[in-house]
Amino acid sequence: MNFCILFLAALAVAICQAAPASNTKHTYNCTVYSKHNLKWHSYENGDYGFLSVSNRKDDQGRPILTKIDKNGSPANPVKFVRTVCDPPEGTKGYMGIGKGAKPNGATYGHLALESDQSKCVTATGLEKKGINFVLDKCHKQNSAVQLKQFFGESVNGITLGFMGQKYAMQDKNYEMHFSDDSASTVEIDFIGSKQPNSTIYFYWEKFPDQ
Repeated sequence: MNFCILFLAALAVAICQAAPASNTKHTYNCTVYSKHNLKWHSYENGDYGFLSVSNRKDDQGRPILTKIDKNGSPANPVKFVRTVCDPPEGTKGYMGIGKGAKPNGATYGHLALESDQSKCVTATGLEKKGINFVLDKCHKQNSAVQLKQFFGESVNGITLGFMGQKYAMQDKNYEMHFSDDSASTVEIDFIGSKQPNSTIYFYWEKFPDQ
């Protein structure tokens, strides 16, 4: 009898140890899609420049993206990497789009700082005006923070746009501009279902396959 009780107790412990915890977090397999200097480009006047991450910080100490360096000169080139992540088995797909790609060749993922790939370009909010971009810890799981790090590209592979949503639907749009202060901070405004008429975009300095 005692033997049976001990056996059942040991079996129960083994089952509990083998059973996955209900809050187990998946690890995503992320690969670098492209790696180049990230720049801004204005269609309006053909002007362009690079993005500084050392000029200004927010109240949480996170670097804010600006187009001006600390000394007041235009920002020097800073390399970023684009990561696209495969979904873990049994999920609907990273970013809700299979392996982070659409049939037309456009891909979706994060923009990470090359020198510290644990830091990703992150919006300071969603669906409001006056949103800035900061460097924050990369989130590779579906969460409110992860949605603030969601960038899509156009088919040409060089134009990047903030999506701010999980399924890359086109019914929510943001308009990008620069602040009027001395740092020329990158800002975006949520404009709902209106078509964005922003003339400033993020670009790779070269096409990703170069």
